[in-house]
This record gives sequence, structure tokens and C-alpha cells, in this order.
Amino acid sequence: MHGFKSSISAIAVHPTRPLLAIAGSEGFILIWDYVKKGDPIINNYTSFGGKKDVKDKNIKKFFTTMEFTPDGSELLIGQYNGYIQVLDPKTGEPKKVATQLRTSENNFHPITQLIISNDGKYFACCDVANCVSLFKKDYVGEDENKPMEWQFNGKIRSHEIQITSIAFGEGLDEEGNPIIKLFSIGMDRRLFEYDIYSSKMQDRLVVTHSFKIEQEAHPTSCIWYPQRDSKEGLLLTANDDYKMKVWNPSARSSRRTALGPTYGGEIEKLRVLNVQDSDEKYIVYSTKKKVIGLIKMPIDGNPNKTMGLIAHPNEVVDVCCSSDGRFVFTCGGDDLAVNMWSVDVQPIEQAIALGGKGIRPFINLIEGG
Repeated sequence: MHGFKSSISAIAVHPTRPLLAIAGSEGFILIWDYVKKGDPIINNYTSFGGKKDVKDKNIKKFFTTMEFTPDGSELLIGQYNGYIQVLDPKTGEPKKVATQLRTSENNFHPITQLIISNDGKYFACCDVANCVSLFKKDYVGEDENKPMEWQFNGKIRSHEIQITSIAFGEGLDEEGNPIIKLFSIGMDRRLFEYDIYSSKMQDRLVVTHSFKIEQEAHPTSCIWYPQRDSKEGLLLTANDDYKMKVWNPSARSSRRTALGPTYGGEIEKLRVLNVQDSDEKYIVYSTKKKVIGLIKMPIDGNPNKTMGLIAHPNEVVDVCCSSDGRFVFTCGGDDLAVNMWSVDVQPIEQAIALGGKGIRPFINLIEGG
């Protein structure tokens, strides 16, 4: 029997291979083949100093978040001390870099979320100091004769209080060329959009614009809205009143407000689920405690389009999906468990069909029907 030596703080799935990376709070990394289900391929308890590298003895989590790059060549790991490790998934060893990646020169600010753009050229993270930091993969010193590495590319303290989520989006410039956008939402009820192309090395992250997205509720999570036929770039947000809102950030206007899942508290994490051989779009969500579930797109408030189940006895620390949409993985932190779930979207399709068309599903939401 194999077990974990400490609580689980983050998980991530390889984009092309059946590999699951598991980060332990005391500074270990496991990489496990979830198809063969044998011993971990990488069992790295020694390469990281863990709590020994941190001055604060009250730390509960050394690693806080992690993501694979889109090509699967690197694993980026955010840490409690504000540093970012770049791990080689093949060896399990940290890569040697010219400059150590960190969000702050002198301050000690734990990273709360790390995301990578779809083109693999940028990654961004937010921390407990209400700052958003941007990193870019480029030639060292902009010298094409030198290797390409991740480099700091800008930072800003945009929100007054806690940042709850950040997301990359995609759009088109004035000439019709694809561009990458960066967004953040916070407990101050504001949404910020950043211009990543105007942000230069060792400089401030440029804010394109910001606007208020809530009056009384607090936004808890956001994701770039997955859609099939619309050319309009939209952002999906969830709040602690169980509402989900679709925004056009460029027009600074709301496109739709609908009831979201009401099981287990407000949504804390959203992930896109790409189901093979299906044109339909789905999102996996997790709440702070116990519950994970599925939502079928588009968002319209139909209760038959959502489902939820109890995944852990208490907190749900992280959730991720396999690239083929067959599996969802969750970790529960202090329960020392990582769960692997197989995905079947047919019950949701059946519930939608049985629930009726038009206004019928919504009548049942009113007390008395």
C-alpha cells in the first residue's frame, strides 16, 4: 500500500499523455500514469527543500498551484514563498534557468492561482497581495543566440482586496489577427482586463480597462466562455449568490445572467471539459466544500443542464480534466486523497430531454410549480 506523506495542495493532467502530477504541501511531486495505475513514474521527495526553504514555520502548504504547458514539456509550480518552479516531467527534476522565477523581489506573497495561455507563450499568476504577475517565454536578454526561457514581464496590484480568479482569453485585433487577453476578478466586485503585449520586461502590467460586475454579491471564479458559433469573445463568471454571468469585456456589458448550480456552496473553480466525438461544450466546477459537478453549455439557468456529487468529505482543493474528456481528477487536501472520476454526459442529455422544452424546466424552480 502506498500513501501520501502530507496533504495534497495541487494536481494537474498532462495534455498529451495519461499522466497526473500531484503536489504535496511539504514539497514533494508525484507523477502517476492513470491508465496503468501502477507505482508513480516520478516519486520526487528529495529535489525540493520544502518547508526548510521557508522562514515562516507556520506554513501549511509549500506548493500551492501547478499547470502543464500546452505541449507538455514543462510543469510550472507556484509556491507559498512566491517563487515558481519549472519542472521537467520526464525526469522530475527542476530545470536550470538563468533567473529564478518569482513574483516579488523581497516580499513573501503566496501564489494562489497560476494559468497558462493556449499558445504556451505566457503564464500569469495572482497572489495574496492582490497582485497579478505576467511571465513570457522569450530569448534571454532578447538575444536570439541565447536559449528561450520564462522571464518576468510585468506586475500590478490592481484589486483593492482579494483576487478570486484570473483567466486568459482569446480575441482578434483590428487587422483580424488572433491575440491573447488576460482578465482578473476580485472581492472588490471588479473585472480588470490587461494588455499583455504592451507590458514590457521589468515594467508594470498595463490595464486596458476595468468595470464593476457585481452590486451586492462577490465574484468567486471566472473562465473564458467556451462556445461554438459566436465570434464575440465572452467571459463567464460565477458569484456567491449562485448566479453565473456572461460578459463581453470589450463592450463592458453583461450578455446573460442565469442560475448556476446550487449544491454545496458557491463555485470556486471552473474547468473546460472537451468531450471526444461531441460538438457540445461542458464545464466542470468545484465548490469549496465537498461538491464537484458538470454544466452543459450554453448557460441559460435550466436546472437539468447541471449535476453535482459529493467528491470529498470536506474541502475540495483542486480539480482538473484529462485532455480527452474521459476523466476528472479531484484532490481533498487534508483527507490525503486524490480521486479519479470517469465522465459520462449521457445522463445530463437524458435529464434535459425529460425535463421538457421551453419554459417547463423553469416553472419547477418556482415554489409550488
